[in-house]
Amino acid sequence: MCSLSVRRRALCVCRLLSEHWAAATPDDQKLRVLQCIRLLLRASAHQREFVAVGGMAVLCAVFKQLSEAHFAPPHTHHTHTSFNASLLIECTSILQKLVRHARTSM
Repeated sequence: MCSLSVRRRALCVCRLLSEHWAAATPDDQKLRVLQCIRLLLRASAHQREFVAVGGMAVLCAVFKQLSEAHFAPPHTHHTHTSFNASLLIECTSILQKLVRHARTSM
């Protein structure tokens, strides 16, 4: 049986950090992954590990992509799904949590 640390790392590395997974996965599954990551990041140890494996950079890139799609005019090439707003909210929540943690640990 896998430990929580192994599963947590797999969630980040094999899902969020994988370009192949991100490109081929429906938005509802991406939302579930972000929700799980947000819940796991309640613990400061998980926050440190998330940043250490490169999660912050990827999450910022995802946030940028989602915000560009969300605020793009309707006639542009960006696709807008019913999950865009929810994905953007999850990314925002995770980023806020990481920033708050970074400020308190300084």
